[in-house]
Amino acid sequence: MDLLRRLTPGVKALMAIHALAWIIIQPLGSDFFRAIVLDPDAVLHGRIWQLVTHIFAVPNLGMLFFVLLALFFFAPVVEQRLGRRRFLTLY
Repeated sequence: MDLLRRLTPGVKALMAIHALAWIIIQPLGSDFFRAIVLDPDAVLHGRIWQLVTHIFAVPNLGMLFFVLLALFFFAPVVEQRLGRRRFLTLY
């Protein structure tokens, strides 16, 4: 499969993290989901983890599909251009 070979290591890692995060977050419920999505007021009051966790907070399976699809088609080119470290920092 040539399509799968075009995936770069950083993109593969991000796709796996997104899928794993979705599997972990779903059974924890909406209170947990609200604790990890980006809320500027909450960040100002000390919930600084939201600056990172919101990236992986995907509310439903349809949204996860589109996130993974976008990563699949667009991210390998960006990672190849920027290099893995800069790409992951940007992400």
